[in-house]
Amino acid sequence: MLENKNDETKNESSEQNPETPQNERVEERAEETNSAEETSNVPDEDSSESEAETPEVKAEEPNEEETPQAVQAETEAEASEEDSDEDDPHTDEHEEDDQYADQHEELPDYDHQKNEELLTAAEHWSKQDDIRKAKNHIEAIRTALLKRLDAERDEKKEEFLANGGVEIDFHYDQPDRNKFRQFYGEFRDRRRNYRKKLEEELQLNLQVKKNIIETIKEIPGAEGSAQDKYKQFRDLQERWRNTGPVPRAESRDLYNNYHFHVDQFYDFLRISNELRELDFKKNQTAKEELITKAEELAKTEVSPETFTELQRLHKSWKEIGPVERDIRDAMWEKFSESTKLIHEKRHAYYEELKASREERLAQKKQFVDEMEALDLSKFKTHRHWQSAIQAMNQLRDAFKKQGRINLPGNDELWVRYSEINRKFNRTKNAFYKELKREQRENLDKKKALLARAEELKESDNWRDAANELKKLQREWKTIGFAPRAESDKVWNEFRAACNHFFERLKSKNSERDKEFEGHFESKVKLLEKVEAFEPKGKKGVDTLKEFIEEWKAIGPVPRDKKDIEGKFNTVLDKHFKTLKIDKKESAMIRFENRVQHIAQDGDDRAMEREQDALRRKIDEAMKELRQLENNMGFFAHSNPDNPLVKEAQKNIDRQKEQVELLKDKLKLLRKIDEAPAEEEAPAEEPKADDSATETENNAEEGEKE
Repeated sequence: MLENKNDETKNESSEQNPETPQNERVEERAEETNSAEETSNVPDEDSSESEAETPEVKAEEPNEEETPQAVQAETEAEASEEDSDEDDPHTDEHEEDDQYADQHEELPDYDHQKNEELLTAAEHWSKQDDIRKAKNHIEAIRTALLKRLDAERDEKKEEFLANGGVEIDFHYDQPDRNKFRQFYGEFRDRRRNYRKKLEEELQLNLQVKKNIIETIKEIPGAEGSAQDKYKQFRDLQERWRNTGPVPRAESRDLYNNYHFHVDQFYDFLRISNELRELDFKKNQTAKEELITKAEELAKTEVSPETFTELQRLHKSWKEIGPVERDIRDAMWEKFSESTKLIHEKRHAYYEELKASREERLAQKKQFVDEMEALDLSKFKTHRHWQSAIQAMNQLRDAFKKQGRINLPGNDELWVRYSEINRKFNRTKNAFYKELKREQRENLDKKKALLARAEELKESDNWRDAANELKKLQREWKTIGFAPRAESDKVWNEFRAACNHFFERLKSKNSERDKEFEGHFESKVKLLEKVEAFEPKGKKGVDTLKEFIEEWKAIGPVPRDKKDIEGKFNTVLDKHFKTLKIDKKESAMIRFENRVQHIAQDGDDRAMEREQDALRRKIDEAMKELRQLENNMGFFAHSNPDNPLVKEAQKNIDRQKEQVELLKDKLKLLRKIDEAPAEEEAPAEEPKADDSATETENNAEEGEKE
C-alpha cells in the first residue's frame, strides 16, 4: 500500500538507519499521538530502498553510425523523430534506466549482408509491433544499405564523368534504394501512429490517476463506516497500480500528490488500530511474496528480462505500503540482499561479455591492419593479383566471421575496413581494365598475323613464304595473352593456314627429294674421291678448291641425307690442316664452304645467327685489342729490344690479324647472303608447332576476377 510522498521523504531512511534525524522526527511525531498509533508512521521504501538497490549509472547510448552524406537531407527531416525515449512506454519518473540496456541485443552484421537480404530484413522489421526494437534494426539496415548504394552511385558518377559526361546530366536509378524508401516510409508511419496512440494512452492514464487522487482526498469526509472507507481506499490503490504509465513530465508531481493524500488517509485511519493492523498483515504477506520472487530471480541466469523483472518487484514493493515496525528493517534487508546479488551477477555477466567483445574487436582490428599492410603497388602481374585476391579474401572471411560487435570501436573499424576494400577493388579493377585493353590489342595483332598467313598459304614462292610463316609463328609467341573466347578461334585459323602451306611444301619437297637422289649419289662418289686425295703444296690447295666447286655444282641432296654435307666439311678441314698454307686463307676457304651450304639450304635464321655471332666476336676482339694497346703504353719509354716489349707487340699484331679475319668473314657472309641462289633449295617445313597453343592456355585469366 502506498503512502504520502512527503512522509516517505521524512521516513525513507528509517529502514536503513534507525538513528537518522528523519527517524528521530518520526519518533517525536509518535510521542505526540498515542502509543497505539506509533506504527502508523511508515517509512517510505520509495527512496530508502532505491538507495539499497545501488542503482546503476545510466550508460550513454551508443552513437548511431554516421549517415551517408548523400542522404543528410532525409536524416534532417527525420531528426525530430529520433529520440528513443519517445518510443519507450515506461515513462514514469521513478523508474530506473538499465545501464546495460544497449548490450542486451547483438544486432546482425548487416554490413556484410547482400542487398536482397537487407531489403528482406527491412520489410520484416517495418511490420513489427515492437517499435523500439524494430528501430534499432531498421536504422542499422538503413546505414549499411545507403552507404553501399552511395558508394555504388559515386563510382558510376566518376565513370560517367571520366567518359566525358557533364555532372548535371548524371542520373543513376537504384531500384534497391526505392524499395528501401518504401519500407522505411511504412516504418515511420507505423512509428508515428504508435507514438500518437502512446501519447493518448499516457494522457488517459494521467486523467484516471488524477481522478483517483481526488476520490482519495474526499474519502475521510464522506459518509460511511471506517471499514467501508478503508475498503474503498484499497480498491482505489488497486486501480492506481493497474493504471498504466503517465507522461514523464507529469509523473513526479502526480506521485507526490498521490502519496500526500494517501498519507492524509492514513492519518485519518489512525483512529482504527484494527484496520491498521489488518493492513500491516496484508502488506507483510505481499512483501514476503516479493522477497520470495526476488530470491528466485537471483538464482536464474542473467538475461535482458532480469532487470525489467527486478524493476517490477521494486515498484510493487514501493506501492504495497508499510508493515509492523519491528520487522520492517529485517524484511527490507532481506529484499535488498537479493537485489544486490542480482546486480552483482548482472555486472559480472556484462563485464565478461564486454571482455569477450573487446577480444573479438582486437582480432578484427588485426585483420584490418593486415589488409591495410598489403602493398598494392607491388602487384604488377595477373599472378601477383591472384595471390593478393586470395589473401584478401581470407582476411575478409576472418573479419566477417567475428560478426558485428556491440562496442563503439566497431563502427570506426568498419569504416577503415570499407575504405581498404574500396581501394583494393578499385586498384584491382584498374589493373584488369588495363590488362583487358592490352589483350584486345594483342588480339588485333594476332588477327593481323592471321591475315598475313592467309595471304601466304597458297604462295608458290616456297622459300620466302616458308621463312616468313616461321617468322610469323615466332612473333605470335611474343605477343602475349588475348581474350580466350576469340583468341582460340584466331589461333586455330592461324595454325590451319600455316599447316595448309607446309603440307603443300611437304608434298613439293617430297617430289624434289626424288629428283635430288641423283645428287646424293654423285656426292657420295665425290666424297670418296676427296677422302682418298692426299693434298700437297699449292697444287693440293687448288685441287681442294676444285672439289668444293664441284660439290656445290652437284646441287642439294634429299633432306633426310643432309648429314653428308657435314662429312664433306670434316674431310676438307682435315686436308687443310695438313697443308702448310696461310692460316687466314685456309680459314676463309673453310668458312666460305660452310656458309655456302647454309645459304643453299635457305636457312635464313642460321644466316642471321652466323652474322650475330661474328659481330659479337668482332666486338670482343676489338675490346681485347684496345686492352693490349693500353697495356703497351706502360712500355712507352722502354727499350724496343726488351723481350717483354717484343712479346706485347706480337700479341697486338696477332689480335689485329684476328680482328681482320673476323671482319673479312662478315663481309663474305653478307655477300653470300645478298647473292641470289642459283637453284632454289627445298624449304623446310616445321614440325607441328603446338607450343603457341600453350601460350594461349593462360589467356583471359585476368577476366576471372
